[in-house]
Amino acid sequence: MREIANSVLNIPIIARGKVIMPGDDAVTYKGRGGADFRQADPHRHIHDLVLGDTSRLRDLHDTPMAEIIEVLAELGKRLSLDDNPLLQESFQLALQAGGLAEPILRGVYDALPQMFSAEGMAALVEKTIGTRYIDGWVPSGGDYDTVSIRAIGTRQLHITAGNVPVVAAMTIARAGLTKSDILIKSPSNDPLTANAIARTLIELAPNHPVTKHIAVAYWKGGDEYMDSQIIRTSRIDKITAWGGMSSVKHI
Repeated sequence: MREIANSVLNIPIIARGKVIMPGDDAVTYKGRGGADFRQADPHRHIHDLVLGDTSRLRDLHDTPMAEIIEVLAELGKRLSLDDNPLLQESFQLALQAGGLAEPILRGVYDALPQMFSAEGMAALVEKTIGTRYIDGWVPSGGDYDTVSIRAIGTRQLHITAGNVPVVAAMTIARAGLTKSDILIKSPSNDPLTANAIARTLIELAPNHPVTKHIAVAYWKGGDEYMDSQIIRTSRIDKITAWGGMSSVKHI
């Protein structure tokens, strides 16, 4: 694995199937543990990061859950730390910037493929939502036989934690399993895990609806311009934030 200490990493913005590498507009961020990184200026890519019109979710809503599970399970097979250079780079950065010892962190990364097991994902959907309800309209029956119910995926902002990389994997998996559009704001001590998983998915299925509804970027907490442009009811329906007060006080 490549040593990254004392170097500045180039990290792309992931924008719904596109990989936007840092160029002339790049911004350098101070990472933890000296793990600094460069990224394209997120101020210039607002429209790449947010979905906007909810009708653009229809392609994902119309994709059968069985197909979504199939592509996510195939993604899981490609998340072996020994075989995935993107995850190897993520591992090295997390080792430098995070607080976990190498044996523990390696165990966390080695568990990533299992988080995308087809059997586990199918059971999760069935137990928590019901596959019928997320794939289509289900009649209520009884006294309400004219009423049908459906679970609808939403546009979401996820502010993820950086101390445990499984959060990134869980976020991407559950976004697909709920047929939701997600923008992941990566943490400064782990700006690469969600990025690496999303890039692996792009390599696997660049035009799949799940791929087209994942965006990943970093911006500094408290960036008023980013918050004002992204956290709008016209662009985001739900926010999930991990961490303490310093992580969520700007929302």
